[in-house]
Amino acid sequence: MPEQEKPDAVLLVNLGKNIAYFIHRRGYKTFEEFAWATDISKTTLSRIIRGKGDLRISKLTKIAKALNVKIDRLIQPPKK
Repeated sequence: MPEQEKPDAVLLVNLGKNIAYFIHRRGYKTFEEFAWATDISKTTLSRIIRGKGDLRISKLTKIAKALNVKIDRLIQPPKK
C-alpha cells in the first residue's frame, strides 16, 4: 500500500488541512503568526500542516485550544 493510502498518513494529511483551514478562519494572516502565538516552532507547524509530522497529544490539544475547535473536528476528513 503506498504511503499516502495508509490510514495514519491519511489522518495526518486531513489533520494538516483542517489545521490550515482553521488557522485562516480564525483570522491569522500567516502560519508563522499562528506558530508565534502558540509557541510552536514554524518548522514543526509546517510539518504538521503538510501531514509529515508526528504529533503529540499535548501539541494537538494546544492547537485545538488556540483555534477554539474540538480535536475530533481537526481529524475529520476536510469538507469539500
